Amino acid sequence: MLHQAFGHDMTFDQFVKNLHPLACDELINPKPHAAIVPIAPTIPKKPEFHGSADEFALAFPGFLRQAAIARGLDARTFESEANDIIARVKLCSQITGQMVHSIAPKYGGAGIARLSDLGSQYQKCQGPFIAPSLQINPNYKAMDVQITGSINGSARWADPYSWKTPGPLQISIEFSPGPHASRPRDVPISLIVDATIP
Repeated sequence: MLHQAFGHDMTFDQFVKNLHPLACDELINPKPHAAIVPIAPTIPKKPEFHGSADEFALAFPGFLRQAAIARGLDARTFESEANDIIARVKLCSQITGQMVHSIAPKYGGAGIARLSDLGSQYQKCQGPFIAPSLQINPNYKAMDVQITGSINGSARWADPYSWKTPGPLQISIEFSPGPHASRPRDVPISLIVDATIP
């Protein structure tokens, strides 16, 4: 058998000596192999912000840029919306429980206050839905993707009886189908940031 395999006569001892030394060592002292661990898909971290209105103003352009890149969009296209959102958050975060309490008696002292009674500039804080692209982008009708969102200050100013302990201002900004999208259902809604302003 050995003669047939190697073409010449060979004793068993000679056959063993001709074996690759690493192969023998591997047979006698097998090396441990790394366990195969399945790689779980990466779950994207939800874009969230918690901080002051001034801190939001600094952070929002980064959130917008990151979300735009993920969608294959140019964040610079939405510069006017970004400026509006930042200004809106700064303005609405200035509304205090005392301010809302001061206008509540005009409507029976209960329920949701009409924020425009504080000044016309506060009308944009009423919410809950906001559409910056619709309101300020001159190219709105040609947009496949627009910026929309919500602003919710109900914990801060909706109830005039809780004005002494106001809650946070909640803002959610997202990309959504624009008016020029040929198939709006095929344009996904994607979150830019969920923000909480204490």
